[in-house]
Amino acid sequence: MAKEQKVIYYSDELHEDFANNGVKAKKVSENYKYLSKNPFSRFFGKLLWIIFLPVAWLVAFILYHPKFVGKKNVLKKVKKKGYFIYSNHVLSVDPLVPPTMVNPTKYCIIAASPDTFSINKALSWIIKSFGGFPIPNCPEMYNNYLEYIKFHINKKHKVLMYPEAHIWPYCNWIRHYTSTSFKYPVMLNAPIITMTTCFISKKPGKKPKKVIYVDGPFYPNQDLKFADAVEDLRNQAFEQMNQRAKQYSTCEYVKYVKKTSE
Repeated sequence: MAKEQKVIYYSDELHEDFANNGVKAKKVSENYKYLSKNPFSRFFGKLLWIIFLPVAWLVAFILYHPKFVGKKNVLKKVKKKGYFIYSNHVLSVDPLVPPTMVNPTKYCIIAASPDTFSINKALSWIIKSFGGFPIPNCPEMYNNYLEYIKFHINKKHKVLMYPEAHIWPYCNWIRHYTSTSFKYPVMLNAPIITMTTCFISKKPGKKPKKVIYVDGPFYPNQDLKFADAVEDLRNQAFEQMNQRAKQYSTCEYVKYVKKTSE
């Protein structure tokens, strides 16, 4: 008997989260240290990253097992630059893929929800060591957040952003997202690439194959006013990802249905 398709009903594609991780978000301290000055913390954090990288690759390969399309050609164009990656957020293991399988010799920092840092201090340190950093949840954090991103772009590292913000497991279409996270590449005049995870059918009831389309690079249009350049870059990314999803994400393993207003 074929497995019954899972159906999820939603009302707000911008703010609803279906990760079901049971974590109750806490406010991250306004004094959160994005760039640690503690030499021991930095040394052991880097050591942990080096040790953990092959383990993370193996976990990503087993759980995700993606096929990449366009990766080699796109990465060649940003090889000597710091750049941003924008990806759809469809599985809890998504953040393992770009650091380990997309130019793994280039360090990757990953913008994460404050929820990720709400479990305990030890786990937060491990997440930070592997590149995770919290999105500001108060104005006081913003300057340090921006300086942290700037530091890594100048170091020619990768910055991974999930403009959809929340996990919708196996969602096979691109959700509407805002232009907020696109102001950083415009500020720093840095290129972006897009990664679109598409789902392709295997057998009925089986989890679909994951094919990741890598596109770009896209550059900020410096001839536009700042706000217009931000919106333009967002639109370039969204249109590319939306096109890939519409054409290639052919498996609806989980069905998302918008609630009708009564």
